[in-house]
Amino acid sequence: SWLFARKDGGYLALWTSDVFTPYSDQLYDAELRIRSTDSAVFCLLSDASAYGSLAEFIAAAKAESPCYADSEVRLKNGLSLRYERHDDQTQYV
Repeated sequence: SWLFARKDGGYLALWTSDVFTPYSDQLYDAELRIRSTDSAVFCLLSDASAYGSLAEFIAAAKAESPCYADSEVRLKNGLSLRYERHDDQTQYV
């Protein structure tokens, strides 16, 4: 599933192999979460000078066709990212 945003002249595309689920805690309707423990996220950032309109940016992001399998995110252009789990206790400090 995709999430797109625009702020000033910057663009954000966020894709997940799972689905974004609304979550409300202290701030109502202010957060989206991914519930799965086996999912991937792909983020693409750019600006209007590179793509022109938001619609062009969205089309280019979707054209990357991200897919997730076997702990690896693959893109249409051949790039890939592999995930390896590591325990890092400093993340809780």
